[in-house]
Amino acid sequence: MPLIVLYDPQFENAFSEDINGYPMSHEDRNIHYWAMREGNPFQTLDVLWIQRRYHDNEDNELFHNITNLVTVNIDHMYVWIEDEDIFDNIQGWVVDTDEDFTLNQAQMGALRALTHEDVFLAVEMTEQIAWSTNALQRCIRLIECAQNNIPTIYALPGQGYRSRDWPTGRRGAVNANAGDDNGHAYWWRRTRDAVVNLIEQNEEITRDNIQQIIEIELPPTTGDFGGVKLEPFCKWTTQFAMALWDSFNSIVYIERLPDAFAYVPIDYAWSGTQLSNLFSIIGSEIDRQRGNESQEDWSARWAGLKLQQRAFRENQMNQSATRHVASLRRSNGYDEIMTQNGYPASTFYTYSQERDSRSPEQHFSLRTKNGRSGLNRVNSIDGDDLEERFQSILDWLNTNDHFDYPQHGRNFSLDRHLETITNGMIALLARNTILVTRIEHKPRNNMPISHTNMSLMMQWMDLQFCRSDAEENIRETRPNAFSTSPYSRRHVLATFFQNMRSDEYFLVSYFNGTAAAGWLTWAQNSDVLIFTDGIFLGELWWPEGVNQLSDVPQVGTPI
Repeated sequence: MPLIVLYDPQFENAFSEDINGYPMSHEDRNIHYWAMREGNPFQTLDVLWIQRRYHDNEDNELFHNITNLVTVNIDHMYVWIEDEDIFDNIQGWVVDTDEDFTLNQAQMGALRALTHEDVFLAVEMTEQIAWSTNALQRCIRLIECAQNNIPTIYALPGQGYRSRDWPTGRRGAVNANAGDDNGHAYWWRRTRDAVVNLIEQNEEITRDNIQQIIEIELPPTTGDFGGVKLEPFCKWTTQFAMALWDSFNSIVYIERLPDAFAYVPIDYAWSGTQLSNLFSIIGSEIDRQRGNESQEDWSARWAGLKLQQRAFRENQMNQSATRHVASLRRSNGYDEIMTQNGYPASTFYTYSQERDSRSPEQHFSLRTKNGRSGLNRVNSIDGDDLEERFQSILDWLNTNDHFDYPQHGRNFSLDRHLETITNGMIALLARNTILVTRIEHKPRNNMPISHTNMSLMMQWMDLQFCRSDAEENIRETRPNAFSTSPYSRRHVLATFFQNMRSDEYFLVSYFNGTAAAGWLTWAQNSDVLIFTDGIFLGELWWPEGVNQLSDVPQVGTPI
């Protein structure tokens, strides 16, 4: 009776050249791949390791019934197969990268029949950096798993060094102008053998243990190092996971691993002993599927883990525990306005003595580093009828310098679009506030519209802050829950594409479905799209679909 592990093929392909083979098939795979290190829960089982994007003899995706719903790669998906006869030849570990790997027709048929309902656990792993490009992208994977009721673990460092600002660049190519002793490449050459040795001996990968082997003093584990800042485990990760868990009533658990260091080679952050708690949780889920754990014990186990996660989240939301909290000027008046408008006050800040804490014009939100050029603005909607309410939105967009960019420079009017508003926006304009996310379009590299990080922000703002609250009768047991319907928002969710025309966004590829997901995300998740040449409704408000830009409902025209 084998365990089927669907793994992310991107890892295999990216890493194979570095070690002259595939980590799963490599003779030292327990060194090269986190899931196979000492103490892993699979070592006594018959396991079929097969990539999620595996194609059958007819070049069709074998696991289409899973990947059609969970479209973004996730490190592992676990399935337990009860039929012993079909997979009776799976003895020990069988990997699809093995030279003699084959599947017969019966086996392919059994695997092809699997759906997301057969996945009993998904695990996502991020090494090295706690909350950066890599970690942020994976939140979309959590959303998809939660929506499809797949219990999910996201494992990442409790804190880690952020490498983006190093003079040597993210991958460690030494910058000749920066010197040879202050970047990834330099330190990786000196620590790699020591780290491999620690993994072989199943000893903890720590600064002290590495130093004892290489006899060289490493950079400190606190404070800044060569422009690289120590990033604490981001409080938003756990908060987001709790919101997903409560709203979809589906397990989304954050496993906080030991610190990761920028001078440790990527994919070697921890030895098996440091992954023991993660291995234990995965092992318990496997036991559950094998019939060795009752439903009552399973529920109690996850209830305990959820309480631990909630306690950590509440501690992180405490402002006294927030890093650099002294630089964020808070005020009761500011919090009052946020609370009245339905936003969590703890996510909004004011940054200078000159700002007016009681002015809704000056509200800005999550991940805003600069008050004058912030990413998000929220404003109340006034008016007694649909036309008046939408005119109040236009007045705000036309006269407010809330984004403080001269390129804004557009005034919009209702013009001939009153019918669109009357017919299509009744539910939309019943909301009390509008949240506008500014996207600075940079045509040369398509950033940040298409980048996963920025694309996620629309989903993040929607799921975390804009969905209507859950029913009061479940608040006690699911305090972070919100409506799962995007139509049940408390706020109009709008995207302002600075320096971008509508025809540049709605290319032919958009309508034939070949545009990058990062481009599609904005229209799929926004209520309103603001371009330099007009204001348009997002896909939520044209559910029957359109075939060209001229069919997209427009609600504002530049004057």
